[in-house]
Amino acid sequence: MDDFVIEPIPDYEVELISITTPTNAYAIGASTDPIGKIILLNDVDTTNTACKNLIGITTYVPTWADNFDLGNNGWYNENVSGVNANWELGQPNYGATSSSYSQPNSWDVNLLTPYADDANCRLYTPYFDLSGAVHPKLEFWQNRNSETGWDGLRIEYQSGSDPNWYVLGVVNDSNAQNWYTDPALNSSNLPGWEGNSGGWIKCIYNLDSVNLGNIVQFRYVFTSDPSVVTDGVSIDNLWSVRFIQMMLH
Repeated sequence: MDDFVIEPIPDYEVELISITTPTNAYAIGASTDPIGKIILLNDVDTTNTACKNLIGITTYVPTWADNFDLGNNGWYNENVSGVNANWELGQPNYGATSSSYSQPNSWDVNLLTPYADDANCRLYTPYFDLSGAVHPKLEFWQNRNSETGWDGLRIEYQSGSDPNWYVLGVVNDSNAQNWYTDPALNSSNLPGWEGNSGGWIKCIYNLDSVNLGNIVQFRYVFTSDPSVVTDGVSIDNLWSVRFIQMMLH
């Protein structure tokens, strides 16, 4: 794909159209939008610097944080398998997962019930624009109680034009803090957090070590085996820190 440059749009308010997945999209600038949204362009006419016929997604340029207490800022659940196995936004109230780190809300696998057998549910973050990032980190809090060795949580990422998803990190990762407790959960054969966290714990990953493109999305994946269910897992207060936004690509 050839590189090209489009002149930045004038400093006026632009309404972005939300779509799920950008296709053949190019970041062309953020103008003076105060919360760091950018515009992505699809099927672009490179001779048209007025930038008409835009198809956009909302992205965030850190430092960005979401404590989930003011509504849903672009997160969504995907149920791959398991009856009633879903990430839900609200006040967790079942067993060891009966609180939020910051009141009142967190994301939780089944807020009011145990998780399901054969669960595979995914919680997708908003998109992040990491262009020009300096020492980026991903931080969040989690609280969990799942079947030790069998059921648990991992984080994956997808970046740029590569459609594939990759597991973020390994057990006891030197680039991270409190990162995974099992090298291969029986329910997924992939690394993850399992067992009882003993309450809310903070997890941090230094993204310098990861080959990320400009536009990145993360997802939290919870899986379980065909038997034995417990309380589940909650996440809260996600931060993406020390990202610096380049205004034009």
